[in-house]
Amino acid sequence: LEDNQGFLWLSTNAGLSRFDRQNELFKNYTRGDGLQSNEFNIGAFHKSRSGELFFGGINGLNAFYPHNIKENPIAPAVQITDFRIFNKSVPISRDRNDSKSILQNSILETEEIHLSYKQNVFSFEFAALNFTNPQKNMYQYKMEGFDEDWLHTDATNRLATYTNLDPGDYVFRVKGANDDGVWNESGASVILTISPPFWKTLWFRALVGLAILCTAFIWYRSRIRKIEVKRKELENRVKEKTAAAQKLQNALEEVKRLKNRLQDENTYLQSEIRIVHNFENIITRSESLKKILRSVEQVASTDATVLILGETGTGKELLARAVHNISSRGKRPLVKVNCSALPANLIESELFGHEKGAFTGAIARKVGRFELANGGTIFLDEIGDVPLELQVKLLRVLQEGEFERLGSSETHKVDVRIIAATNRDLHMEIAQGRFREDLFYRLNVFPIVIPPLRERKEDISLLINYFVKKFSRKIGKPIKNIPQSLVDKLCAYDWPGNVRELENIVERAVIVSPGAKLVCGDWLPKDNGINGNSKLSTLEENERSHIIKALEKTGWRISGEKGAAKLLQINPKTLESRMKKLGIERNA
Repeated sequence: LEDNQGFLWLSTNAGLSRFDRQNELFKNYTRGDGLQSNEFNIGAFHKSRSGELFFGGINGLNAFYPHNIKENPIAPAVQITDFRIFNKSVPISRDRNDSKSILQNSILETEEIHLSYKQNVFSFEFAALNFTNPQKNMYQYKMEGFDEDWLHTDATNRLATYTNLDPGDYVFRVKGANDDGVWNESGASVILTISPPFWKTLWFRALVGLAILCTAFIWYRSRIRKIEVKRKELENRVKEKTAAAQKLQNALEEVKRLKNRLQDENTYLQSEIRIVHNFENIITRSESLKKILRSVEQVASTDATVLILGETGTGKELLARAVHNISSRGKRPLVKVNCSALPANLIESELFGHEKGAFTGAIARKVGRFELANGGTIFLDEIGDVPLELQVKLLRVLQEGEFERLGSSETHKVDVRIIAATNRDLHMEIAQGRFREDLFYRLNVFPIVIPPLRERKEDISLLINYFVKKFSRKIGKPIKNIPQSLVDKLCAYDWPGNVRELENIVERAVIVSPGAKLVCGDWLPKDNGINGNSKLSTLEENERSHIIKALEKTGWRISGEKGAAKLLQINPKTLESRMKKLGIERNA
């Protein structure tokens, strides 16, 4: 019901509640306030024309005028009624002159209490002198110097207990409120002093400090006397050993010289060990390539973009894997993208991904290679073959680390270290308008140029031995004899296909060798341009010729077990892409 003053009255199973909509406050009335009972019948309520309210309870009818219910404006007096130690009330001393007594007067008259550190569990009991509905009195108490804020309690728990307070001075304060929430802010208080143990007092610490100083002084004097005696003994010993000092000095100089020499040797050996350990898949004794590997160690510890340049077959991917493996990203994936093997209309989807329905055939969302490489490294092989229109998006990833999937406007951020490689002359590509200059400078942060095999022929014999062992194990044919004449013949060749061509030649030789002796067929050109009298074919010409020979041998069949792709050991899609790029078509 709503009374004439705008208050709402609600009957509950715990009495009547009045709600002040203006202040959004509830006040509850129970049997202690004069109700017949705290239980009411559902729907048994009425308001008369004069404003009297009626509520039917299980023990009778409750009727009242709301405007006659007045708030109690008087703040109740608050008193501390009892002081307990270890849950026992402290008695008042009979001897008023006993200074050791805790309470010489009633706790109501006591203003200060002194405790020892041993009396570490004590309680204060308190009460508010409001006798109208006293069970609804409210209290707040606080131990200043210990409690940061006031603690709340009600009439059912008028006891504040403290345990193990540190020695010092405190003030216990308590304030109370009547059932209408009128607080006595002054309340009651008592000063509390807890004395520390004697070993924490200033006089005891001063006494201990003085004893330590006296002991130290006595020890110091005794020590000085002993030092004087030993000083004289040392002077005599110094005189005896002066003659040997010069000999020791000379010996130290010799040791220092040998130490410096050992350090230099150790530095060299450690460098060699690192090369073997970090680049165990790279076989070389060439100083130029070792210098490159040391540069790789330096750049691997950073996130700088690396551009690897070199002819086809020089091992650009192997070097990229080495950069990744010894970097801090070595435990994350290395994602490889062969830009020349991907059709121009699909390379953007491969790199950045696409949403479902982005183009014909996009039946589901696809995550791109850059997202797969997040936190790791992406290797963009044959970067020079990337279409010009896609180079702008690639430049944005390099600059901002951001991209959008095909068919989506949502921007994705990635943390990817980029390693790029190409066998093209990018300066010429820029001059001919096929490669963006700004993308080149973004990629060319740390360029690495791998020398071709013809410029490091000292590695050929090592590589021959390595490949012979590799393919012997793979094929199951033990080759134990490699003729020096064969090695010399292979060293004399210029290897336009570099290490990959050498690997293929050695594999073929292992396959056709009838016994334990390596036999090389007549697969090397007779005139390889060693004397400079013949014109060398370009890499593209050699590749075009090689692909045409494979196609003619397989009847221009590309895929399948008897196709040219199987013969060339490449993916059919890659072969089709290379044929399109090189302009290879079957004549009618």
